[in-house]
Amino acid sequence: MLKNITIKKIFNVKTIELFLLVLIILCIQIISSYLLTKIYFLNKNTLSNNGKWISQKMENEIDLIGAENYMNTTNALAGNILNLGAWFGYHELIHKNRLPFRKLEFDFILTDLAYFSIIYNKNNYGYSGFRLSFNSNFKNIYFKADNIGLFKTKKELNFNEAIIKRNKWNNVKLILTDNTIKLFINNMLTAEILEKNLNDQFIGFKGSSKNVYIDNIIVLDKNSKIIFKEDFSIKNKFIKFFLFFLLIISLLDLLILVIIFFTTHNFKIALLWILLIGLNLSFGTLIINIYLSWKSTRYPSKESLFKQEINPFIEEINNEENIELTNDKDENIEDNDVEINKTNNENPENIDLDENNNATEINFGDIKNDYLQDLYNSAKITIENNRNQYHLNLKPGVCRIVFIGTSQTWGSGARDFGETFVNLIEDNLNKKSYKHMKYECINASVQGMVSYQLFNIYRDYYLPFNPSLNIINLSNNDASDLGSPEVFSITLEKFIRLNNEHFIKTIFILESNSIENITVNIYKYHDIMRKIAEKHNIPVIDLFDFMNKNYDKGFIWWDNVHMSSAGHNLAAQLLTEKIEESIDDKIISTVKNRNYLKKSKEDVILEKIDELTEIVKTLSNKLEN
Repeated sequence: MLKNITIKKIFNVKTIELFLLVLIILCIQIISSYLLTKIYFLNKNTLSNNGKWISQKMENEIDLIGAENYMNTTNALAGNILNLGAWFGYHELIHKNRLPFRKLEFDFILTDLAYFSIIYNKNNYGYSGFRLSFNSNFKNIYFKADNIGLFKTKKELNFNEAIIKRNKWNNVKLILTDNTIKLFINNMLTAEILEKNLNDQFIGFKGSSKNVYIDNIIVLDKNSKIIFKEDFSIKNKFIKFFLFFLLIISLLDLLILVIIFFTTHNFKIALLWILLIGLNLSFGTLIINIYLSWKSTRYPSKESLFKQEINPFIEEINNEENIELTNDKDENIEDNDVEINKTNNENPENIDLDENNNATEINFGDIKNDYLQDLYNSAKITIENNRNQYHLNLKPGVCRIVFIGTSQTWGSGARDFGETFVNLIEDNLNKKSYKHMKYECINASVQGMVSYQLFNIYRDYYLPFNPSLNIINLSNNDASDLGSPEVFSITLEKFIRLNNEHFIKTIFILESNSIENITVNIYKYHDIMRKIAEKHNIPVIDLFDFMNKNYDKGFIWWDNVHMSSAGHNLAAQLLTEKIEESIDDKIISTVKNRNYLKKSKEDVILEKIDELTEIVKTLSNKLEN
């Protein structure tokens, strides 16, 4: 058959038609290869693959929502531009290597209400920087911060803010000498600061809750030599992959051409088929490119992400009626008025203690929902860790404080657990040896839970720790779709009743939010806490108001709910002071009386003798005077 095929039969179309068809097919191959390369890089251009930047959120020991997505999805570098506001914002990116830089230049866009900081002179002890802003609450400043982000020095920059173009590209230049730094915005000198600069230093950027775009970064050394350049694209590999896809498409077209030609014995028909397939491929890859480009600029809001995870759980609660509310209109809630039922998949069984006062196995029953399973797995780990750290047999002279809360109280956003406000409060109280007691602050918080779940865990697993104080920091999660004002009110009442029965003092904390993005309905839940606290004469610590008044003490938030180590440090200052005010003689007496029960008779007698000796000494001194 092959012998019968002549050159004339193969070229039975006009030369010009053949040439045009081949030319068009070649153009389509080039377009398709380009679009396929774009698709590949649209899926690969992430900060993780970029490999030049370190996310400070990812460096934290305690996870933060959106931190991993920011590094591993294409949203942060959509359009080959860095967006500091993607995935809930507040991102801090630091170049992974120290640079001997003397000039830094880059382009930026500030959107409405946005601000960002340029970080330089960064080492283990702190860093310096400039903040540029379109947000009236956050002025344009020069600052020096310590290693957790609290400002040590802050100076407002006095320049015409019209220099910065809103929602348009602007240019920044930082020029360093040994003892000064100059800031130029759009070629205008806007600041000159006297500061001793490091030879080798880390540089980076920190964003806010709104979108801030960074591009075209150039770093030069003292000899004006470029030592780092970044445009957040993967251009250096583009040609390589383009040629790879072009080769693959060409080989596939050649294979299809041979198959069709030997099937039809018509070269023109074979070329037309290649043309048709090429057009479809180009159109398909174009649509995929448009979709991926659109998708790369979009990501779930925190609320929608939360709803995706908890919707099955909400449906389960509604279907099985785990919570029954039969509360009448009377403000006084009696035990038979409200019942938070315990079901196989929702609440733990009552804890039992063996003859040695050791806790038995933690058992939450059969949990069917995956989201709920994760929550209770986290709760179980927390309980086990607390049991290992704080023995159920209370040591003499120890005042125990159990903190109840969710991710904010748990410490999300702190660099490590030692920098959470719960641990800082314990350190603060023990450094002072306040009221001559030792303090143990037990963090019973569970990320993602709401008040009634935490109540059941507290009742069944934390009462055996014999706390003297129970501090409750709630609102944010209950103000979401998971909670309701009725259940929140009832649960707070049950906390108070249970604590009163066991002579445990209750303190409420009004959970805080970033001033930039306050949780919907949180004021309503704060009012509920205030009213119940007033009814029962319970102390209320307004952390919300305190953090909002001190919002510009440093970089205190990682998102609208989770504080940085700087934020935890600030919160600990207020909470330590208020807790000290709440440790009254009744608590001290309770601690002492409880501890006497655990001492031998000889120890008690010796302590009484010591107390009498001190009294005699005091009276003798008074008589002598």
